[in-house]
Amino acid sequence: MDCCLILYHPYRPLVQFVNDLSPDDQSLLQQAWRVCNDSLRTDLCLMYPPSLIALGCLHIACVHLKKDAKHWFSELNVDLEKLFEVVRHIMFLYDIWKSFDEKDKIKEIIGKIGKPRLSNASGEQPPQTLQMAQRPHVISQQQQNQPQQDIRTQHYKL
Repeated sequence: MDCCLILYHPYRPLVQFVNDLSPDDQSLLQQAWRVCNDSLRTDLCLMYPPSLIALGCLHIACVHLKKDAKHWFSELNVDLEKLFEVVRHIMFLYDIWKSFDEKDKIKEIIGKIGKPRLSNASGEQPPQTLQMAQRPHVISQQQQNQPQQDIRTQHYKL
């Protein structure tokens, strides 16, 4: 089956919204851009339009930087319930990141993997000829003094 999925990122509407809200505020744009980058780790881009995601990121950035943009947001013709769903989704991601303990998760994953075996099933070590064949760059003194033989017979001697 052949398919093509096209997703539009929320960066373009984000820049337009920030320029409309406060054109000279680079810190607001940077913070909203970071939140927008983090939103790509979720499935928001599959559920909501990019302009709504951009507004959610901008709202989180305004709250984080303590910018009063209530009046600007109230003038928008947007379903505020959907906007707050986007904000909740992103904030849920941040809650997961805050409570994630990497050390405990790594121990759990390594416990599920198991330990590798260094010998074969019968417990015997492989013969010396097989070890040499696995390491062709190691040449013994005997091989250095021997005349060059056909390459096919040299590697497959048992």
